[in-house]
Amino acid sequence: MSVGDLRYYQEISNAAALLGRTTHHEVRRPSRFYIYGVFSMNKEEFSLKPLTKALRSLEDAISKHRDDLTRDAIIQRFEYTFELSWKTLKRYFEFNNNLREDNVKNLIREAGKQGLIDVVEVWFGYHQARNMTSHIYSEPVAKQVFESAKDFAQKCNDLVIRLERLLD
Repeated sequence: MSVGDLRYYQEISNAAALLGRTTHHEVRRPSRFYIYGVFSMNKEEFSLKPLTKALRSLEDAISKHRDDLTRDAIIQRFEYTFELSWKTLKRYFEFNNNLREDNVKNLIREAGKQGLIDVVEVWFGYHQARNMTSHIYSEPVAKQVFESAKDFAQKCNDLVIRLERLLD
């Protein structure tokens, strides 16, 4: 941790003390602190760009599907796009609701409650499909995950549109 990081942390701690609050911090990167309950990230720090870029990559691969090789690429893109989708939800809830949740299923439930996704159980299915790719790889599983990926692209696009509307 650099001297600049220590000064930054000291300033945040002093500001929190002035507000009469106890700080709890979580180190995301050695030089970055997030103080929950006192400060939250600003709009410049919350971006949909990584998720949007991953989603476009998934949609591009789906549109070019011809063989097993492109199917496998689609599955890989589905994996990281799903990961980015729930991590984006996590950051969104931290930013807007001061809600700190690490459990994927709880994040999906909260997204359903807030109207960001339509059917929670469908997203649980995407989560299950994502987990299947990590543990088992066979032809039937690949076909099943491929079908989930095609459906997921549209649902994820709906999520991005809803988040964009809320952030404007």
